[in-house]
Amino acid sequence: NGGAGGRELLPARSPAMAVAAIVGVGEGSYAEVLRGGSPLDRDRALVEIRKLGENGAALGGIASEVVALLNDPDDKVVRGASEALGLMGAAGADFADALIPLLSSGEEGKRCYGVGAFGMMGPAACRHGGDVAKLLSDSSASVRAAAAVALGKMGLADEAEGIARCMSDSSPVVVQGAITALALLGPGAGKYSGDVARRLSDPSKEVKASAVLYFAKFQDEALAHTEPLCRLLGDINVVVRHRVVKVFEALKDKALPMAPQAAKLLSHSDPHCKAAAALALGGIGPAAAEAHASAVAALLRDSSEDLSQVPFCVAGIETRHPSVLTVPACAAASALGSMKDASSGPELVQLLGSGSADVRVAAATALGDIGGRFEDALAERIADPCPLVRSAACGALGKLATKAGPETTVIGKVVACLEDANPNVRAAALDALGCMGEDIAEYSDQIHDLLADRSVAVRVSAAKAMAAAGAKGACYASSICRLMYDDAVVLRCAAIQTLANMGERGASFADEVAEMVYDKDARVRLAALRALANMGDAAKPFLHMIEVAKDDYSAEVREAAEAAVSALTINAIAE
Repeated sequence: NGGAGGRELLPARSPAMAVAAIVGVGEGSYAEVLRGGSPLDRDRALVEIRKLGENGAALGGIASEVVALLNDPDDKVVRGASEALGLMGAAGADFADALIPLLSSGEEGKRCYGVGAFGMMGPAACRHGGDVAKLLSDSSASVRAAAAVALGKMGLADEAEGIARCMSDSSPVVVQGAITALALLGPGAGKYSGDVARRLSDPSKEVKASAVLYFAKFQDEALAHTEPLCRLLGDINVVVRHRVVKVFEALKDKALPMAPQAAKLLSHSDPHCKAAAALALGGIGPAAAEAHASAVAALLRDSSEDLSQVPFCVAGIETRHPSVLTVPACAAASALGSMKDASSGPELVQLLGSGSADVRVAAATALGDIGGRFEDALAERIADPCPLVRSAACGALGKLATKAGPETTVIGKVVACLEDANPNVRAAALDALGCMGEDIAEYSDQIHDLLADRSVAVRVSAAKAMAAAGAKGACYASSICRLMYDDAVVLRCAAIQTLANMGERGASFADEVAEMVYDKDARVRLAALRALANMGDAAKPFLHMIEVAKDDYSAEVREAAEAAVSALTINAIAE
């Protein structure tokens, strides 16, 4: 039988055969190491099995060998075995009984390992919820916290009352775990919002952050606690402030009743308060523009900065926070972009000449988000001395091209960035060209050259841009196909996606894409199935291989396989 391009059809393989072939071992090799290897070798094998996640169970008999290591004298091996079993998900849950002895171990660490494994298994391990719930009263705070989170991951709504009681625990880590668990449980846990709201003023920043995250899940309850939530926009901890911004982003225009409270902080004396308030209002989106855009725009002239983190950054203790969280002008630009406030365009154009690179980046990004004819002003920033600004300018020009079509003169300037010394700029330029359609076809050769760039990010962007070049770009489909065998997973996925977008030329490699259905990485398998679903007739000879993926250990991959089979068979029926 002939496949795509006349190539011979490939045989379907079982998940176990596929995984064993991909990892380069026989199905029994890992088992041999786990049985007779040194502690170091066993630990290394467990690391590889954990990487396989749910597919680890596809290695014949491996789960039972992992279970045997739960009694290993080496604590590191026991931890690795617990995690490996937990990461096998539903398949690992078939062996969950073996974890029960860990829950009654005299060692705190082993109790944590067992509880953590049950949490990783999720709802598949729910029959052991009672065993895990007993540890909510464990003598160790770490175990109590782990038990609460595990019950949340297992979706055991019946244990919500016990979890909620943990919010009165004397240990902040337990309180944090309890709140996190309630957020994981879903709708039924909304009735505890009052208790969670009281924790918004907790001395622990971790507890406050988890309480804020809870309200991102329970949006109606968030509106009932506007004042304490908005007060945390002025919190000293950046994680807490950022979580509150995320609540506004989750609610979008539903957060309009909260906007007046947030707007009060726009005139605060501390830069980080003003920045957080602006971002929160921007999170609402265009609905907030009429009432609050002018007040936010006033901060475009405020280049003050929260410098409280500088000593820690200099000492190498912390990584610098994004400028939108520390500089009001940057936050305001970002917010106005989110609001799509066209009236702020001229002032944002002026900020492209700011002495602060952070402000120039924020202004360029905002202009791209707002849309309009700002190409000339942004094109000037392609020659900016700061690579971050050059990248932002390219990104903004790409967004403008998506909204209103590219300008020929601008395309040439973006193409010049393909020779930039900074890989981030080259990648941003390629991404921008990818938004400019077939007008970039004449530059396909330059784009092709970057498929061999030293930077993975550049190669990914080059692959995606090639698909946008139309028929000329499709001439390089064979080069794109070779990228499917690269070591970088993100590049392999990009190559598969690009082939699916290259029409008949790309579809002629359907047989090689079909082989990726057996890849050990679920991301690659997922990309392959989605690509095959779009390849039409060229993919139909490989339906037998797609069918195998319907038994994949990853739920997302199984769903993609079902969708691919449906798409290809429905098309056949329609014909």
